[in-house]
Amino acid sequence: MIEPMKPKMTIQQCELQDGDIIVFQRDLTSKETNELKELNLRVSISQHYEYIANQLIVDFKPKNDQDGSLSSYTIELTKRSTYDQVAVALGTKLGTDPMHIQFTSASYPNGLPKHTIKRSTNMVLHEMLSSGHNHPVVGPNILYYEVLGISIVELESKRLIKVTWLGSTLKDESTHEFLLLKTSCMSAVVDALLSKVKPTLDGSQTLRIFSVMNGRNIRNYVPTDPISITNDMLNLYVEEIPKEEAEAGEGELLLQCFHFQTEVTRTHGIPFKILVKDGEKFAATKARVHARLGINDKEFAKIKFIFCNGSTGRITSVADVFFHQITLFQYTLYAKNNLASTTLTSLAGATGLV
Repeated sequence: MIEPMKPKMTIQQCELQDGDIIVFQRDLTSKETNELKELNLRVSISQHYEYIANQLIVDFKPKNDQDGSLSSYTIELTKRSTYDQVAVALGTKLGTDPMHIQFTSASYPNGLPKHTIKRSTNMVLHEMLSSGHNHPVVGPNILYYEVLGISIVELESKRLIKVTWLGSTLKDESTHEFLLLKTSCMSAVVDALLSKVKPTLDGSQTLRIFSVMNGRNIRNYVPTDPISITNDMLNLYVEEIPKEEAEAGEGELLLQCFHFQTEVTRTHGIPFKILVKDGEKFAATKARVHARLGINDKEFAKIKFIFCNGSTGRITSVADVFFHQITLFQYTLYAKNNLASTTLTSLAGATGLV
């Protein structure tokens, strides 16, 4: 508690007791007061002691410790320093625009980076330090930082989209990241991707966008779908639709394919599609599956093909037969002995196999 004293009052009238401290400050001119305020310094005794009561020493560490251009800094701040004030203090040390600094909280008790802290003009330093855990801050006060290429205001209007491009086989893949406006559609994802990859010259030139979770195809997208309908739990894939699929005729059905191990519920890997042609011998279908997977003959020889009825779940071995009179079915590839396996599943069927 800080109480002002009047010069004409006696010590008794001021009710001073043992241990009380008298602090003196000379009167400041208006010019001196304004200069101190411009430097964000304290202009009164009460402000000074409030600063001491709320003082915090914070260690700022680069989130990417492999970046040799960034250093760690120890800065004196207060619990009530706002997010922007903290950014300005660190930005001065770094010699960079404070609006390009993004903070990450430290987890307890190991002190490793945890959650990215979203900028808020009302957030204060004490809240920033506590955002990584649900208990009072214990031990060193640590914040991790990154220097971004764009302003965090612009960043918060955008979303990082991670997309994988699939080539002619599942082995031929590349992953890319793009920062897109949150209001973007899937067409923006495709446009960004096409700046990095090129479809085959003699291919269909038509792309398919789909999402995957736990090895299963969750959804196919059209260019007008907003990116907001996806989430970070889903893996996004783009592939060029094979020419034979794009030119499929009557009596040909597209099967949704996925991988599993031992049981159909234990899915993994990248799902894909294969065209099943009416009257095609199964050996020919199997050869096209082999080519799509992009695995060697030794690996492919370990795969066993089975037929699974989608409505009953009944599983039957598939012989080298012709598919004919195509109706509603599910069709599955399976590898025994817990080896890598492949499953094809869709609404289609081969009468006489179940």
